[in-house]
Amino acid sequence: PISICSADPDAGTFTILVKLIGPGTRLLGAMRPGTPVDMLAPLGTSFTWQAQGPMVLVAGGVGVAPMVFLARSVRAQFPEGQAPRIHFCYGARSADDFVMLEEIHRVCDELVLTTNDGSMGARGFVTEAAERLLTPGTQVFTCGPNPMMSDLLRRMRAVGLEGQVSLENMM
Repeated sequence: PISICSADPDAGTFTILVKLIGPGTRLLGAMRPGTPVDMLAPLGTSFTWQAQGPMVLVAGGVGVAPMVFLARSVRAQFPEGQAPRIHFCYGARSADDFVMLEEIHRVCDELVLTTNDGSMGARGFVTEAAERLLTPGTQVFTCGPNPMMSDLLRRMRAVGLEGQVSLENMM
């Protein structure tokens, strides 16, 4: 699980969030910041969004990184207080699994946290918490475990919404 958190096109650099679960991610985790790495990234396309209407960003696990990247990019396009309203829904197994919370607070208008064990935020799945925000005209973006995104898609379809997903599968 590796996700892009930020990018500096002028410097030709980007920052990644890595969950250390296997030999490859442990190797990355052992590197010092700034160590050059040869890799093929990013693949795919970026999100597209509209300047009007609220945004709901739903993240699970390391899927939080591209959602923070999106929120930061949206905020950068507008004068202070003029960006679309950003609701950020973030779910994790337990409180210990949350990362980037300070950064999230800086880039959203509302942060909704859920944990499977109830140790922080609401107990339950992030898709349940996000459902109340799925109203007509809302732009929805998500990244996280496939079952989470599938459940969110089902809930979106029930109210006639479409959205965009960031797929981060092993290649």
